[in-house]
Amino acid sequence: MALENKLNITNQVELAKAEERISKKYARQVLRLRICSNGRDKIILL
Repeated sequence: MALENKLNITNQVELAKAEERISKKYARQVLRLRICSNGRDKIILL
């Protein structure tokens, strides 16, 4: 029995790929926030 998810993906391989894309996107956003907050200007890029 497959668990339901917000992406409505039932294929485990496709779900793993989608999760990887989401986590990489989030990591890029966090890195950009961190780089920008180290300078004098508090610029937030999302």
